[in-house]
Amino acid sequence: MEQWPPPIENTARIEILTPVAGESVPFHHRIYGSRPGTGVPILVYVLSRDNRWYQQGDVEFRGKLWQAHVQFGSSGAPTGTTYPIVAIVPDERFKGTNPGDALETLPADIEQTDAAIVVRA
Repeated sequence: MEQWPPPIENTARIEILTPVAGESVPFHHRIYGSRPGTGVPILVYVLSRDNRWYQQGDVEFRGKLWQAHVQFGSSGAPTGTTYPIVAIVPDERFKGTNPGDALETLPADIEQTDAAIVVRA
């Protein structure tokens, strides 16, 4: 027997609103996103040319919206280099991490955005 009314699934997710995939970005750029609630923490990571995910600067919140200052590669990175950006909801494994810290991989079992792959201007 079906339950009525049907249960409502929580499909709210964190999102990167801008830049969008394929967008051209400078060396330093501010990115913007949203989160499902005001208590949800966010960390932002960029995959660099050395194939490591680098934690970006502190995320600032205004209600359900967030923004972060992001660096795309090094100052000498060539124009046209692509960089995936991911925002995550960190868990206890991320306590004590700081901007600039690098990871070989991001844990697959945490909430994260789809990677927005941007192009260095």
